[in-house]
Amino acid sequence: MWNIFSKDSIKNRILSGFLFLIIFFLLLISIALYFLNRSVSIANIDRNISKLQIFTLSLFKNDNDFFDLETINENYFRTAQSNYLLRRDSINKIIKSEIEALLLENRLADSEVHTSLMSIDSAVKIYNARFSKLEELIWRKGFKDFGVEGQMRFHAHELEKREMQVDYVDLLLLRRNEKDFLLRLDKQYLTNFDVSALRLLKKIEKQSVKNVAAAEHLKHYHDNFKELAWIIKQIGLNSNEGLRNDLNLLTEYISSEYLILSQHSYQLSLRAQNQARVLFAMLFVTAFVFSIISAV
Repeated sequence: MWNIFSKDSIKNRILSGFLFLIIFFLLLISIALYFLNRSVSIANIDRNISKLQIFTLSLFKNDNDFFDLETINENYFRTAQSNYLLRRDSINKIIKSEIEALLLENRLADSEVHTSLMSIDSAVKIYNARFSKLEELIWRKGFKDFGVEGQMRFHAHELEKREMQVDYVDLLLLRRNEKDFLLRLDKQYLTNFDVSALRLLKKIEKQSVKNVAAAEHLKHYHDNFKELAWIIKQIGLNSNEGLRNDLNLLTEYISSEYLILSQHSYQLSLRAQNQARVLFAMLFVTAFVFSIISAV
């Protein structure tokens, strides 16, 4: 009887020890998989942030190309179509979806990443609103025979016709101030243009045979020029004024946010990888020691 009980007792002890060992190893594996998945998730977030940054930089470059090239492209003003605008719409959709995916992926990972992503998302929306306003003003401004510039050129050319009987020297002075402003973007030429236009208008109105057509064309020319100058000032006489300055500041802000976010996510990725290495080392040592104890 005692021998049988002893055998059952040893068998139960072995079975209990074996079950405990299985449970222990399953627990270790679960912990290891958790930290491994967390490390992989953070690494993916870091890679996706870099990808998002590349798309945003592509948006900035595309917008700069639009401003540099489409503003002097007659076909854009003729058709109201631009490959740059189509491309920016596509890039913006990608940026929006990438930010949404990152926010979803990061929802439990790190609050600083979440805050930075929300800040970038908000800044990009403001940037897009400023660009839309800029594009609207560029379209309104026009080029050559289109927009406000086209209307101004039309009235100026009408004044140059012989039947208008406008003094050529006075008209030449007026047009020179116009060209100087458009070339140099110096506000002094706006004042010079106003003075010259008013002087010429009074001269036309004092003619013995009142030239109504010439006076009307001059008034329209003057009004178009003032509107054109206002649009140019809204866009920005240089990169430090107007909407151009707004876009530059937003570009710098978004770029700096990306730099901070990239550095932070990279450190998170390194930290998670180091934690995973240390954990696996500890689990290996623990499993090894436990196996020796169990065997004894």
